[in-house]
Amino acid sequence: MTETPWQTCDGTVCLIAGDCRECGHSFFPPQLHGCEYCGASGAALKPRSVPATGTVIAAVTVHTHPVHPTPFVVADIAVDSHPLVIQATVRQMPDVGDRVIGREVDSDSGPEIAFDLFEGTDR
Repeated sequence: MTETPWQTCDGTVCLIAGDCRECGHSFFPPQLHGCEYCGASGAALKPRSVPATGTVIAAVTVHTHPVHPTPFVVADIAVDSHPLVIQATVRQMPDVGDRVIGREVDSDSGPEIAFDLFEGTDR
């Protein structure tokens, strides 16, 4: 579907999610192997661009990792305007219910997406 699971749209970051035309299931990152819900594949799976904004539903600090420098924060994010929950790196420990926005950032392994708290969030 796409090499990177995000793109720039209107100056912000959008996630490239996948939708199954057979059953309506949504998934991220996009792939063509088959719908994890109904098994449909190929042309039944289509990419969809969704804004990289959402609400934190859980977060954890990772203290040990075999590759990436620690500590770092990973959050479950309910994506706005799409029935989708993703796990992503967050650059500051959020509270459950905090609003976040995805941004493209440089890392040692190249560009990646990370989420920041919306401007105006008190910390």
